[in-house]
Amino acid sequence: MTYRHNGGIGGWGWFGMSLGMLLFTALLVAGGVLLFRALDRPQRPAGFADRSRPIDVRERTLSDEAGQTRARIGELTAHLHELDEETDKMRITRNTLLGLPTDRPSPKQPRIPSHRTIRSAIRSWPSSPIPAGQCGPGACARR
Repeated sequence: MTYRHNGGIGGWGWFGMSLGMLLFTALLVAGGVLLFRALDRPQRPAGFADRSRPIDVRERTLSDEAGQTRARIGELTAHLHELDEETDKMRITRNTLLGLPTDRPSPKQPRIPSHRTIRSAIRSWPSSPIPAGQCGPGACARR
């Protein structure tokens, strides 16, 4: 059997050795981390489980959220009740307005008196500030 490259390893050989060293180093690091975590844990009495603590916190959180949601539902229910009452009042008002008779005569426009009528009314007053016959310029001439 002849060796290529003068008896040395080729490019794939170098690649395989490098990959093997990386995997071996990663395995050593992972083992060290796992060993450190296992030794770093505090000692607990037998049968004691600390898993209930996160459950208690979560239970308290959910209980608080449920209470807030119930309070919000109460507020929204009260607001909905107010809106229903307003809607009922508006419905009654609409029915009342629609039930009013529409054949009422329209109110008559007031008659606006003419200039002569006003002057004659002023003259008829006992203490009229304008004496008879002394109207303003051109006013008496219109008679």
